[in-house]
Amino acid sequence: MEIQFVPGNLELLKTPYYADFFYENIIIYFNEEDTTDAVFQSAVHGTFLLKLGEALINLVKTKETQMVESIGTTISYRISQSDQTIYIVKYSGEEEIEKHLCQYDLFFEGLTLATKNYLHTIKRENPRIVLIDQYQLLASCFINFDQMRLLEFH
Repeated sequence: MEIQFVPGNLELLKTPYYADFFYENIIIYFNEEDTTDAVFQSAVHGTFLLKLGEALINLVKTKETQMVESIGTTISYRISQSDQTIYIVKYSGEEEIEKHLCQYDLFFEGLTLATKNYLHTIKRENPRIVLIDQYQLLASCFINFDQMRLLEFH
């Protein structure tokens, strides 16, 4: 499974206003067997990615269903685990609008790789971005998550 982060206005990183980059929108796509689905989206991606990372860490630790709310929309996500399957249910208000099922290992491997690629891409566009709190928090959240997974599988 390939997961891809597509942030809005990547060109903002090349300006003096690069710190505002984390207030742009993001769409997270899952690419599987000839299909590409926009699974997660948010109007403010820095805070959303941190909430998503924390929810996934809690899911791995506790195995309890996690809720993550998109920012700037009425969309929320319920993420749960059963055996070796991750269930992502997308809601608009109270109405269920989409379901995605992913194999546990492939989902977390894909998400970890996508996050690393995303962090490297924005760092390459503007190395000063690493000085921004949002970048450091996001990097530490997913590094912590990646290490937890490695310990879990060994």
